[in-house]
Amino acid sequence: MMIKPTIQFNIKNMNSPESPTHHLQKEIAALKRKSRLLQAILLLIVVYLLVSGWIGNRNKGRFERVTANEIVVRDSDGHDRIILSPQIVASQTRLRSDTLEGILILDRNGTDRVLLGATPTIQSEGTIMKRVDNSVPWGFAFNDSLGNERGGFGYYDSRGLVSFGMDNRSGEGLTMFVADGNLYGQKVGLVMQQENAGQAVYLGASQEGQTMLNLDAPGKGRISLSIDSMAGVSFNHYDNLKQTSRMLVKQE
Repeated sequence: MMIKPTIQFNIKNMNSPESPTHHLQKEIAALKRKSRLLQAILLLIVVYLLVSGWIGNRNKGRFERVTANEIVVRDSDGHDRIILSPQIVASQTRLRSDTLEGILILDRNGTDRVLLGATPTIQSEGTIMKRVDNSVPWGFAFNDSLGNERGGFGYYDSRGLVSFGMDNRSGEGLTMFVADGNLYGQKVGLVMQQENAGQAVYLGASQEGQTMLNLDAPGKGRISLSIDSMAGVSFNHYDNLKQTSRMLVKQE
C-alpha cells in the first residue's frame, strides 16, 4: 500500500451507526418494507376483483368470460374512480388526457393516483411529459395529491432495465436498478439524490467487475472508494470547487 506521508485520515468502523454502510443498510431495509406494502396493496386489489367476480357469478349465474373494451367504476357521486382499459385516455372526470394502459385509480378530484400497467408519460411539477428516450415501463406507479409521480417499480423493455424509485417533489430521490446490459457502464446500483441538488450517495457495480461507493457534497466534491475485479483498492478525493483530484490510497 502506498500512502502519501502528508495525508492523515481515519476510516471509521463501516458497521458503526455513523458509517455510510450503516445508513445504506437502513435505506435498503426501508425500501424492502415499502415494497412489501406495495405488494400487499396489489394483492388486496386482486382479491377484491376475484371476490367481486365470484359474488356476481353466484347472483347472476355461471359464465366463462366477460368481454369489454373498457370497465369504469364510479363512486356514489358519479366520479370515475377505477378505469380498466388498454387505452386509458380521458373520462368524464379524469383531469389528464394522456394515454395510459392498464388499471388506473383516481381520487374524487379526478387526479391520477395509482396505475398498474404501462406509463409512457408522467407528470412532474405539474407538467405532463414523455419519459426519457420515449421508453415505456411496465409496472406499478403512484402519484401525490397533485398528480405528480412520487415513485414506482417497473421494467423497461427497450432499455433492459428494472428500476424501483421514490421521487421528491422535483424528481428522483432514491433509485435502485438492475440492468440487463448496462446503464452508463453500471450493472446494478443504488442512487440517493438531494432535492434540486444532485447525487449524494452512489453504491454500485460496473460491467467490468468494479464495485464502488461515492459520497458527494453536490457541487463541492466527492469521496470515492472502489475495488476492482483484481482486488485492487483505491480511495480518491475530487474537489469540484478547485477542479482538482487526488488519490489518497491505492493498493494493487
